[in-house]
Amino acid sequence: MPFHTLYQYFFELNANVDDWGSISLLNISANMLLFSPKGFFVPLIWERWVSFKKIFLLGLSVTCIAEVFQFFVAQILTM
Repeated sequence: MPFHTLYQYFFELNANVDDWGSISLLNISANMLLFSPKGFFVPLIWERWVSFKKIFLLGLSVTCIAEVFQFFVAQILTM
């Protein structure tokens, strides 16, 4: 389910979320580190991508595509 883990981190208190302990914080930090170069390098490569709005929408769309891709891969692997 796309964004399920983030939903659990912010809105559910259960055994899978360890109150922002090492695993939760590591997961969110790693995602931010993996996707942050895109916001830095894209404006350097393409001049028309210099506005904050365009970079934000690009980052949001790439993140959503990655989440949906992970959902389909998980569905295939559980068959």
